[in-house]
Amino acid sequence: MKRTLKLALGVVMAAGLMVPAMAQDNFPDSPDNHWAYEALARMKKEGLLVGYPDGLFRGGRPASRYEMAVALHALFLRIKDLTDSLDTQVKSVNDKIAGMPKATNNTGDLDSLRATLNGLQSDVNGMKGWGQNITDLKRMAEEFKGELTGLNVNVKDLKDGLGKLETRVAALEKNKPTVAISGDINLFVVGSTSDKAGMVAIDKDGRTGQAGGITDNFSVLHEAGITLKGTNEEGPKWWGTIVFANTLETFDGLNSQNSGSYFEGESDNYISRLGISFDLGGFAAAKAGRLGIKVSPYIFQRPDYTTYYSNSRWDNGEFTIDGAQVAFKLGGANVGVFGGKVSDRLTTNGMSLNDINIQGLNIDRVLGVTAGLPIGEKGSVDLAYLWLDSDGTQNIGTFNTPNLVNRVNVYGGSAKFGFGAFDVHAGYSATTKNLNTDTKIDSDNTAWWASVGTKVGPVDLMGGYREVETNFMAPGDWGRIGLDRNPTNIKGFHVGGEVGLSSALKLSAKGGFYQAKDEAMGGTLNGTDTKADKYSVNLNYTLNENLNLMLGYENTKFKRTGADPEFTWTTIGLGYNIGGGGMLKIAYELSDVKNAFRSSEGTDFKGGFLTTQLGIKF
Repeated sequence: MKRTLKLALGVVMAAGLMVPAMAQDNFPDSPDNHWAYEALARMKKEGLLVGYPDGLFRGGRPASRYEMAVALHALFLRIKDLTDSLDTQVKSVNDKIAGMPKATNNTGDLDSLRATLNGLQSDVNGMKGWGQNITDLKRMAEEFKGELTGLNVNVKDLKDGLGKLETRVAALEKNKPTVAISGDINLFVVGSTSDKAGMVAIDKDGRTGQAGGITDNFSVLHEAGITLKGTNEEGPKWWGTIVFANTLETFDGLNSQNSGSYFEGESDNYISRLGISFDLGGFAAAKAGRLGIKVSPYIFQRPDYTTYYSNSRWDNGEFTIDGAQVAFKLGGANVGVFGGKVSDRLTTNGMSLNDINIQGLNIDRVLGVTAGLPIGEKGSVDLAYLWLDSDGTQNIGTFNTPNLVNRVNVYGGSAKFGFGAFDVHAGYSATTKNLNTDTKIDSDNTAWWASVGTKVGPVDLMGGYREVETNFMAPGDWGRIGLDRNPTNIKGFHVGGEVGLSSALKLSAKGGFYQAKDEAMGGTLNGTDTKADKYSVNLNYTLNENLNLMLGYENTKFKRTGADPEFTWTTIGLGYNIGGGGMLKIAYELSDVKNAFRSSEGTDFKGGFLTTQLGIKF
């Protein structure tokens, strides 16, 4: 009989003994940073620990150590019973197959037995990920030794049994398949509504809706990624991901403001990642192939233009390069070098993967050096220098005064320190534009920032200040004001906070207050757009471990001579954990935008977007 081991373990946890033990996620003798709490949180996330049969964690009190000991013993007995039973069944089926006569009329019976064996083997394979859990259970046996003894449990026999289980799981790990297969499948449906006058909506990524109602226009986007990975523990490691999707033509606005709309593109496929890694004598490691690289938001990080679509390939901030990366360990310091091609990586349909474009200059190659150094117990310093080269040239001057460039250099660093209850983060970056080795622009080209965070009771607080000059043009992702990503010619303060109003309700808020750094220059805030204030508030309510609700509000006002642009988005949504790696997200966002910087599309936008995403990981 085919069974799912995680489901079976979940059932026994819900059978009675674990009901009081997991009344809440915590227990008094183990604070949030205690190893036992972290182990239980992981087992809960993996589906090994659940509460009542309806999936909820109930009760107004933490679990006691006595209840934890009861749960530990029950879990051990159940795991042992499952492994013993599986061993017996696999041996029985193998004996039957071996003992069958080699006749032509037993094909159906043989296929049936083989199918049964495959089903049992699937359950055995499910045990291969138990290694860390069994290790943690051994530690828990020692942690709750006194309580187990009080339950008349022979702690020595329990430890010996867990040791044998650990050995069996380790043996399974050695017999794992040579190739691991994983992936994700996503279906994203988006529709827009307009107001009564036919005015269309615009979202935070700059994509516009269409006139009419939800039933008049909607798009269905699909994307599937399949990852193959070698499981060998010695020698070179390899991996590869291929993607099948029709999302590329909608989500390709990675380096300039996407002023398009949602639509169903042509089905396409491409190699997202393909690489090999290997050790270089213990002091260094190397990777080669199609890699994902990012450094930091103000130096080298891909912008996320998919606010309403959740997928790590789009959200991880990595640029795709075809090249190599080497990491060196020098004492306590880490030094890295990477380089490769970043242009003309084409899909089957001929689309290029996340090219890098800086003020009209298409980058073809990148070379970077990074260094990280720990400072004391709570500090670190990170440095980077990048050369971004183009095969062509771009005029970044005027028609009468041309200024041709074909290279951009980006350099800078950041530092993090902990001082008692305060965490401090500060950094500096700069860019120069060059024609080969001749520097053309090396002024008004810097960015610097500093922030401090602390925790006051249940409240997390942060505040900071930053300045970004007009000619600072790093391929990064340092924020958005209205519809303008990576704003320049700004200076000002930003603050934020987060508080848990209850165990289920969380409130967060942010604010930014900026003005033009140089009113004679261009950029996001120029001589007429002198100030911008941005506010956002989010409320999240966890109804149960599978369902959460959210309400969000964002408003940005520009203060300028003449019409004052204003951007307002209000969002309501829900997220549902389907289980087994599945999730469902539904959200409706109302946009109310006045005097936007979109003269070719009209200056006002009003309407809404309804988005739904169904995602499954395997």
